[in-house]
Formats: sequence, C-alpha cells, structure tokens
Amino acid sequence: MTEGDDFKSTIIKGDKQNFSTFSLYSCPNHTGGARLGIAVSRKVSKKAVIRNALKRIVRETFRTKAEQLQAVDCFFKFRATKHVPNRLLVKQELIKSFSLLANTKPNRGN
Repeated sequence: MTEGDDFKSTIIKGDKQNFSTFSLYSCPNHTGGARLGIAVSRKVSKKAVIRNALKRIVRETFRTKAEQLQAVDCFFKFRATKHVPNRLLVKQELIKSFSLLANTKPNRGN
C-alpha cells in the first residue's frame, strides 16, 4: 500500500487482530493480490536501526507467505512497549498472523 487513503480505509473497514507487539488490520482489496503496509513509530524505539529491522522482518515474512493469501490489504502497526520487541517473538507472531489470514474467507459484502 502506498497511499494514505489505503491505510485509513484498511484501519476503518478492516478486521483488527491484536498481538503482543503489533496490531494487524486486514481488509479485502480489489487489486487481485495481497498488499502490505507497516507503521513503526519512534515510540517503539528511538533507534532507527531497530525500527528498520522490524520492518525488514515483516517484509521478509510477507514475501514468503504472500502466495498463500487472498486479495487482502495487511497493515501492521507496532505498538510501544517498555522493552524493545524481541525479534524472534515478532517473527513467531507474524507467522501466526499470516496463517490466520490465509485461513479466513474473503469478505465479499463490502
């Protein structure tokens, strides 16, 4: 996803799933393929290295699981915690979230 309106519509219309380090908003799209959006604010970590590493983990996991997904917009919004998110925990939660998305039926009633 590249446009701000895509992010807003995914948050407003989409389903929300909460995990310990992020929230996943998902909404069916009409582009024919899965699209990805990521938001990692400075509240998660003041260090850009950590924020970029989290985004790389999300992109890598999305790339490996994208063929299993329907035409869906996935927006990952990381939330601030007291400690820096553990990369292994984030990876496990991402795999779980993509498996949940792959098992859901697309909503055609928009």
